[in-house]
Amino acid sequence: MNRHSEQLPGANNVYTFLVPIERRSMGKDAVFTLKLEAQLRDAFLAEAQAVDRPASQIVRDLMRDYVRRQREARDHDAFVWSKVEAGRRDRLAGATTPNDEVETEFAARRRALEQEADEAER
Repeated sequence: MNRHSEQLPGANNVYTFLVPIERRSMGKDAVFTLKLEAQLRDAFLAEAQAVDRPASQIVRDLMRDYVRRQREARDHDAFVWSKVEAGRRDRLAGATTPNDEVETEFAARRRALEQEADEAER
């Protein structure tokens, strides 16, 4: 396992944890230096060892998952924003239906569905 951990001078129980990020040409790794408390580092390394996986692999997986979730969140925000903007444009263009009309229409739809369900039970 390629891992390097050392206590920083003057840092009260804070350790650096060097994580190889990805293999590059010429066989060199990109390195990510992380400061964390000794207790967290020890617990993390113990859990990694318990599942027989290199700590650096777990950190890479966590990073990939974080990047994926952040991208999905941005995509979702953009989707919702586009829907909001479309609604605003419709409203400004007068392409809206008053709430009373919507409520009346859907009340009629609910009644029709309830009648269909009642007839299907008979």
